[in-house]
Amino acid sequence: GRLVDISVEEGSLIQKDELLASLDIKELNAKLQEVIAYKQQAIENKNYTLAIVQEKESALNLVKKNYNRANSLYQSKSIPLAEYQKNEAELQTAKAALSAAKSQVISADATINAAIAQMETIKVNIEDSKLYSPIKGRVLFFIKALQNNRYRCN
Repeated sequence: GRLVDISVEEGSLIQKDELLASLDIKELNAKLQEVIAYKQQAIENKNYTLAIVQEKESALNLVKKNYNRANSLYQSKSIPLAEYQKNEAELQTAKAALSAAKSQVISADATINAAIAQMETIKVNIEDSKLYSPIKGRVLFFIKALQNNRYRCN
């Protein structure tokens, strides 16, 4: 970021940990708000995906019952092989749909964790935008040049 404030003057006595200068953090704050919104969207996506998992689990339970009924009927020769195979295929499809939905939950968790990591990085950058004195002493001089309304410290 750009240097926006120098809190001391040449010749000033300074204390250890005294604020010396600050960088502009407007862009970092905007990025932080963007990532917070992205994280919230990821949380909503996860909640939606969890609802889909519940729906797929319910559908799988029904398909299992139908399959078990079809299996019993097929064993007693009450339904043809094609009917039994249809129920078997529906069972496999329901299992695959549930597995896919669970994968989406894992993906949503990863997205949330990535957003949290981005937030932490931005927060660290915001904290690092302030320069503090490592020692007690006196500011002897600044080496600076004003270039395009920006300080360039050497």
